[in-house]
Amino acid sequence: MKHSHWWFTPAIAVTIGIFMLSTFLTGPAQSEGVSNFDKVEHAFAYLVLTLSFLFAFHKTGNFNKKVAFMVFLASGSYGMLMELLQHYFFEYRHFEWYDAIANVTGTATGFLMFGIWQKVSSRM
Repeated sequence: MKHSHWWFTPAIAVTIGIFMLSTFLTGPAQSEGVSNFDKVEHAFAYLVLTLSFLFAFHKTGNFNKKVAFMVFLASGSYGMLMELLQHYFFEYRHFEWYDAIANVTGTATGFLMFGIWQKVSSRM
């Protein structure tokens, strides 16, 4: 497929977006009135990240179970890395286990959704 690498553009954009939102595009957290809705946002971001990479590999014809597992590991690891970077390098950010769990939960959900999509689409 000519220009098949373009299928990775959304995945790379999501990766960069998560990095920017997790690091530079935040200020001091407000401790009063903060809800746990940000955990849903974390999970959604990593769900989208995982799905975008899985679909990119699928569309380029480079998809198999090993690739799927590597995407799962890479997305989950990226979520943990972002939490660690926040803790060690950004004054207004800190490591939160619940954020890390939300990141991995989003990754797992995206992985499972893609698997369901594959099963349904193969029956059509």
